[in-house]
Amino acid sequence: ERNVLGDAPSTVGARALTPARLLFLSRQRFAALAAQIPLLRPALEDLETLRSLEPDVLAAMRRSALARHFSPRTLAELCDVAELITFAPEEPVLRQGEGAPGFFFVVSGELKVTVRGDDDARPAALVDTLHPGDVFGDVALITGAPQPSTVTAWSRVSLARVRVDAYRRMLEASQTHRRGVRTLTT
Repeated sequence: ERNVLGDAPSTVGARALTPARLLFLSRQRFAALAAQIPLLRPALEDLETLRSLEPDVLAAMRRSALARHFSPRTLAELCDVAELITFAPEEPVLRQGEGAPGFFFVVSGELKVTVRGDDDARPAALVDTLHPGDVFGDVALITGAPQPSTVTAWSRVSLARVRVDAYRRMLEASQTHRRGVRTLTT
C-alpha cells in the first residue's frame, strides 16, 4: 500500500487488493488533455453532475419497484453506469407499446405521461406528470411487458438513464434482486 499522491491531500481513497499499475496524471496534465480532446470535457461534466446527484438518485431508486431489492453497493454501481441525456420540449422519451430501453431518473424539467386508448381517433389522455427526483421506465423493464404509456418532455428535460443491458448485468450479479423481481412479477 502506497500513497501515490505523496503528501498532497486527496478526497479519494483506494487500496489495491492485487498488484496494480497506475497511470498518474497531474492536475495540469489532466487539464491539458481535457483541452485537447473535445469529447472529454462534456463527459467529465456529465460524470461530475451524476456524482453530485448520487444521493438523490439512490433515494429515488429506493422508492422504485425496480431497485427496492438492490443492495446499496449495487445501487451505487447503477449510478456509475448511468448516463445523462437531454430531451427538447415535446420530444418523446418512451412510447406506449414499445420495449424498455432502460429506466430513468428525472434530473431537471417536467414530463407528461399519456395513455392512448384502443380508439386512435381519441387523443391520448394525460395520466401523470414527472418531476425532478422521479424514476420511470422501471415497471416495463421488470415485467418485460411493452411500455404502458408514452412519456414526453413537457419542458427541456435532463435525465439520468441506466440502459437495459447495464440493468441486466446487475440482475445477473444479484441473487437477492432476482428473487425480488420474481416476487414482483408474480
